[in-house]
Amino acid sequence: MIKNRKLFLKIFSFYLINISIAFSSINLEQGVFDFKEFEKEKLEFKGSWKFYWKKFIDPQLILSGQIPKEDGLLSVPGSWAKGVLYDGRKTTPKGFGTYLLEIKNTKLGEKFNFYPGRLKQASHIYLINGGKSELIFKAGKPGKNQEEEIPQLLSSTDYKIEAKSQKMYLLVHSSNFGYRDGGFAIAPRFFSKSDSKKNYIKVFTSGLLFIMAIYHFGLVVRRRKDKAALYFGFICCFFFFRHSIISDHQYLFFDPSYWTHESSVKFEYFGLAILPFLFIAFLDEIFKNFFSRVYKVSLVITGILCFFVLFFPASFYTKLFVLIPLQLNAVFTILFCIYKFVILHIEKNNFAKYCLISMGILCIAVVMDILVTRNILTYEIK
Repeated sequence: MIKNRKLFLKIFSFYLINISIAFSSINLEQGVFDFKEFEKEKLEFKGSWKFYWKKFIDPQLILSGQIPKEDGLLSVPGSWAKGVLYDGRKTTPKGFGTYLLEIKNTKLGEKFNFYPGRLKQASHIYLINGGKSELIFKAGKPGKNQEEEIPQLLSSTDYKIEAKSQKMYLLVHSSNFGYRDGGFAIAPRFFSKSDSKKNYIKVFTSGLLFIMAIYHFGLVVRRRKDKAALYFGFICCFFFFRHSIISDHQYLFFDPSYWTHESSVKFEYFGLAILPFLFIAFLDEIFKNFFSRVYKVSLVITGILCFFVLFFPASFYTKLFVLIPLQLNAVFTILFCIYKFVILHIEKNNFAKYCLISMGILCIAVVMDILVTRNILTYEIK
């Protein structure tokens, strides 16, 4: 038991260390970042950005030095759903706008790798550098209305930047007409070294989940009564879809469009809705009559949540009054399983201790995912 506790604490400490040292946050003020104050390998542009509501500012205006007065300052990362502008106007979840960040005192010739963060739900990012304006990131097509917009949640592109002047600008056009709100979910970042290895890790993880799903479905074909293999196959399958969609792998095969976006978000949220029940069903087969009562309760809750995801658009079920029950269902299911495994471990069940460790790790991952969704934590779950 002591060894298991030590192992769990080591794993938990690993996650905490990764969160704390992953990025050096920059507390931006008035939409300006002074590069002389920071010499870090990884910088996250977190803080107040200049914001123009219901305006797409032309990069040529910034290039010519005729920078218009901003409508207000918005926090990055953060939602623009309840922003308050200088004149007292309030922003709304649906709409469009422009973010602007000034980066001054850069070192000429210094090279960076740029990570765009994650914007909801369509965006173009321009770099004004050395007398030129360049589109360095494109996710769908921002629009002034739903008809003009092509939604795409994308964040897995790195771009190489070389400072050609002592002052640079990041100009971001963004719109949202089909998600719960607009704004940055993850702040943009600069890297001194390429971080492309994470993409290989994501592809490897997706491939591993896919192989595990196929393997267990193959077991079901040979052993028709093995429901545990069937449930575990579906668990791996939905984890595969959720992980692949969050990692933007669907855009390797499909062009950005309304239906690609809607299907991607639906698969992501459907996985979140059904996975807690699949875990209970799997454990009920492994530990006979130990999860039978909660099985029926989980089936009803999952059925209701899946109904909202399947038969409503993303603009509805991504809202917090649906998302919070989805997340709470996942958390309470895991906590209940941990409670049950503690009882089994006390009763000297040899398999329970391994399940207890697995549930502990899964609980940490789910809680981190919730914190990222609520913009409390800006660590990217890989």
